[in-house]
Amino acid sequence: MEILGSKPVRGAAADWAVATGVFTAVFGFSEQALLDSDGDRFCTASCPLAAGGRCDPQVAHRFGCYEAERWDGQFVYYCPGSLIFVATLAYEAGLPSYGLVSGPNRPLTRRTRTSSTWSSAWSG
Repeated sequence: MEILGSKPVRGAAADWAVATGVFTAVFGFSEQALLDSDGDRFCTASCPLAAGGRCDPQVAHRFGCYEAERWDGQFVYYCPGSLIFVATLAYEAGLPSYGLVSGPNRPLTRRTRTSSTWSSAWSG
C-alpha cells in the first residue's frame, strides 16, 4: 500500500532543484531505479564515464540511496566519475520508499570561498 506516493516526492525534488540550482532525481526503492525518464541525464551530460558507457548511473545512485538507509537517511558520496552527490530518503511506514538524489554538487575550495566568487561557485 503506497501512502506517500511518488507525486509529492517528485514535487519535493523539483522544489529542491529550484531552491539549490542542483538537479535532483527520485529513486524508487520498489522499482530499484531512478523514476524520472531523464533521471540519469545529469550524469550522461556531465560525466565522461557515464557518457562513454563505463558507469551505470542507476547502479551508482542505487548504492547512494542504500547507503543513506544505512546512515540514518542521508549520505554524501562520490560517484565513479568523482562527482559529489547527496542522497536523502523519504519513508513510508518506517521503511524507505524513495530517495532524492541531488548532484553533482560542487565542493568549496579556497578559491570559491571568497566573497567575490561566492555566488558564482553555486551558479553552475
